[in-house]
Amino acid sequence: GMWCENFVNEFLTKTENNYSEIIWENENGESGKPYDFKLVVNGKEKFIDVKGTPSGSKDIVYLSPNEWIFMFDKGADYSIYRVYNAGQLDARIEIIENPSDLLRQGKIFPNPIKLQV
Repeated sequence: GMWCENFVNEFLTKTENNYSEIIWENENGESGKPYDFKLVVNGKEKFIDVKGTPSGSKDIVYLSPNEWIFMFDKGADYSIYRVYNAGQLDARIEIIENPSDLLRQGKIFPNPIKLQV
C-alpha cells in the first residue's frame, strides 16, 4: 500500500501538471478516507484511490463499501490509479478515470457480484 502510494506521489509531483495542490492523505499514516490523494485543478477537487498489485496483469481491484459509495458520489472527479508490478523496477500506473461511468456503460464490471441487503 504505502509503496504504491509513494510511487503515485512521485508520479504526480514529478510529471508536468496543472495541479495547484496535491494532498497525500495517508502520507503520515492511514487516514481512513475512501481515497488516497486529493488534487486541486483550477479550484476543483479531484480524488484518487491507489490500488496496487505485485502482479503485472492482475485486473481485480477491491473496493470497500465506503470506497464504492464515494466512487459513485464523486463520478468524473474520482479516479483509480492501478499500480502494476508494485515494488519492482518496472512498476507502472494505469489510470482509470471515472470508473462509476465505466461501470454504467458496461466497460468494466464488478466481479464477483455480491449484494448486501
